[in-house]
Amino acid sequence: APRIGVSYPVGARAAVFFSYGHFYQLPALGQMFSNADYSVLANLQAGDVRFGVLGNPDIAPEFTVQYEFGYKHAITNDLGLDFTAFYKDVRDLLGVEFVSTYSAAEYARLTNVDFGNVLGVTLALDHRALGPLSATMDYTWQIAQGNASDPRETATRAANGEDPRPRLVPLNWDQRHTVNLTMALAKPDRWLASMIVRGVRGQPYTPQIT
Repeated sequence: APRIGVSYPVGARAAVFFSYGHFYQLPALGQMFSNADYSVLANLQAGDVRFGVLGNPDIAPEFTVQYEFGYKHAITNDLGLDFTAFYKDVRDLLGVEFVSTYSAAEYARLTNVDFGNVLGVTLALDHRALGPLSATMDYTWQIAQGNASDPRETATRAANGEDPRPRLVPLNWDQRHTVNLTMALAKPDRWLASMIVRGVRGQPYTPQIT
């Protein structure tokens, strides 16, 4: 995952930074090899859809380009502020393509066709230990969109006589607001007590419990 970062001081108590990186991630092996026996296609006839979506061991890693810009400022000797804005362009996500054979039959298989993007900002406050107490708090707003959350959504829509989704929609892991608070009370070399509080907004789709 190649990444380049640059930091530049702006005064004795502040600095700006920028980073740019390329990241690769292989899809789950279960997605690649599930239902990947292509010998069943020898008997495929036109209009036959009983084989479902075939796996694909030849799919490429998912590819993300990330941009990040931030500002750090020491408000006091004990209190620091950190602001970060980020954008991720996600390509080669798993989706479904329909392949036509020489006999005019058609089958569906997984391949790298879906895409998405993430845009967000994070604001963090870091309070160093003042006596026995230290605390940090951060808030993140982000929006994650793509053409599909489920790699098999295109096949599902086609089975229902619908076209592939023509626009960006919230991905199922999109979470607009996240707040984290960490507090620690300590006596060096003696004892430590800490507390973590996390608050999040719900995701765009209600999970189905079976």
